[in-house]
Amino acid sequence: LKVDKNRICKIPDSISKCKKIVEINLASNKLDQISDGIIQLKNLRALHLGNNRIKCLPCMLGFMENLTELTLFNNPLENPSYEIVCEGVQRTLWECRQTFLRSKHGNAPSVKIHLSGICNECLEPEPEFKMRLDKQIKQAIYGARSLELQQLNLKEIPREIFNIKNLSRLDLSRNPLNGSIEWDIGLDFLKSLSLKDCGLQEISPSIQALKSLTELVLENNYLSVLPKQIFRLFRLQTLRLGNNRLFCIPDPRE
Repeated sequence: LKVDKNRICKIPDSISKCKKIVEINLASNKLDQISDGIIQLKNLRALHLGNNRIKCLPCMLGFMENLTELTLFNNPLENPSYEIVCEGVQRTLWECRQTFLRSKHGNAPSVKIHLSGICNECLEPEPEFKMRLDKQIKQAIYGARSLELQQLNLKEIPREIFNIKNLSRLDLSRNPLNGSIEWDIGLDFLKSLSLKDCGLQEISPSIQALKSLTELVLENNYLSVLPKQIFRLFRLQTLRLGNNRLFCIPDPRE
């Protein structure tokens, strides 16, 4: 059906009886809406509606499974926006379906996503991540003496960790723990602590509270100075400081 460049304002719903139509060209007319009859043409493959007065596309347009070509240039589109229409037919139909679903069920609930992994390639709903993290911490509280929390995109150390009295090994490598960390509570039996590649710029003098520490890993950070309190860890046997910005090592005698 080719009726472009006319003054047509409306297409009758009875067009739905023309079941075998595969292409309709209604470009350059005076249409301000799409007829429900057109929506019922299940075999329609191409629909040309450019240069009309259409502001909104009907939701049911999104369920026209055979429609592969849709032109809507030079229309005052509001829903979906012209930017979405420019992304292609399938994107436009998908948006129509979403509008239909919102009208039936309301907006989908928003869920915060937690990103983790080497390049934030792991996506996990925030509540599920929190549950998984809590489970790991509880396992450490009730027996496991080692806690592996590498690459979890933690911005700070969960406070529950400081209540794990028998924790002997804590690995927080590759978490963006940029701020200064206070260590003056709990973790009395911690022997091994890894803060490798955590974006640290300083180490708090409170590090001396970890009196049982024998291994401290601070590689791949942005440390330019070390607190002299680090040499008050009298049981410390291994200190890894590679790939930082240190100018000197403080004199432990001072």
